[in-house]
Amino acid sequence: KGNFSVQVCANIVWSFAKEFGRQQQQGETSSSNYNPTLLFDAMLNELSPKLHQCNSQDIANILWAYATANHPAPALFNAMVSTAIKKLDKFDSQNLANTVWACATLRHPATELFDAVAAALTVTTTTSSETNSRSCNRLDTFNSQAIANTVWAYASMGHNTLDSKKFLDVLATYAIKKLNQFNAQEMAMTLWAFATLNHSSPKLFDAVSHLALNKLPTFNSQGLSNTVWAYATMGHSAPELFNSISQLLIERIEIINSQAIITNAATHGRVGYPMGNLSPKFSNNTSSSSTSSSTNKIDNFSSQAIANTVWAYATAGHTDARLFDAMSQLALLKLLSFNSQEIANTMRAYATVNHPAPDFFDAVSNLAVSKINRFNTQELVNTMWAFATLSHPTPEFFDAASSLAVSKLHTFLAQELCN
Repeated sequence: KGNFSVQVCANIVWSFAKEFGRQQQQGETSSSNYNPTLLFDAMLNELSPKLHQCNSQDIANILWAYATANHPAPALFNAMVSTAIKKLDKFDSQNLANTVWACATLRHPATELFDAVAAALTVTTTTSSETNSRSCNRLDTFNSQAIANTVWAYASMGHNTLDSKKFLDVLATYAIKKLNQFNAQEMAMTLWAFATLNHSSPKLFDAVSHLALNKLPTFNSQGLSNTVWAYATMGHSAPELFNSISQLLIERIEIINSQAIITNAATHGRVGYPMGNLSPKFSNNTSSSSTSSSTNKIDNFSSQAIANTVWAYATAGHTDARLFDAMSQLALLKLLSFNSQEIANTMRAYATVNHPAPDFFDAVSNLAVSKINRFNTQELVNTMWAFATLSHPTPEFFDAASSLAVSKLHTFLAQELCN
């Protein structure tokens, strides 16, 4: 009713967003009495006439809250971004990171803000005293989370200008200095961001490849997948890291498959599992003494993580037969969730390393026929090429593919036609 100050509004939405985020993270269901949408809509009316009163922390907290609650508010974001640019020198490291993270999370275009932040974080100033002088950069105050969230925001928004390239070089230097502070998620996020932006940083990738070895048990499947994907995308060799991740993935997949068999036996009264229609749940509990430290992060692998992982190993020329066997068994469990791009990338990876996987290819053939109209020309060609390269007969798929190819013939590239 107009009685709330800006600071009170910021604190309210921040508190509700934090609770919302906690519930989402823990998979809890909100009470029927808790409706964050109504609250966040109401707060828009409270905040709109008072934006000029916001300080840097208010701006960052409000934007962070709306992003965490996944509540788009374009008019509010536009106004706050404009205000933020004018007050950027007042933002501390956490506020800067939270602001760009919020815009990226809600996919809110803020090119001018991202340019301004990059410029501000590239500047180095010199402070002098009677005895000495020292160079300072605002990145000195960034912790590992702020670094990871900031570079993730730039990558998610595809913000890759000349100024941001200079900024990424500076950011990489500070990331290396503080790498011991990074947890697994922050390492994977940072690597993913640099690779997504196609920004080469050999020293950073070298440093992570060594330091990550001791932290691999704390990586979840998405983190492991993003890590090998980043190295393969950038063409940065890290054989020891790839070997260690391969062994860790094999151990985790063996546990997943054994639990899937047990689950299916309990459900269907027999050992084994139906191809592609079982998505087992598995424990993240690390207290059991029978579970090794290398499998402390047992969790579900998404179809995207599977596809990206085998693509990365094939692209890097790392042909671990045991890993590809294990991944094909895991892919069978998740097959129904694969989209056409994931099917094509996975198939091409197996063909690239010349690794037959008959059961998986048979299951893919049936699935691909049912999804044939969703394939674009590149996906279609890659899948056909994989079947042919490994001499895996699948007349049903080739019949369906040839019919689709005829209808899309005018869209094929020359290389695709040759393949």
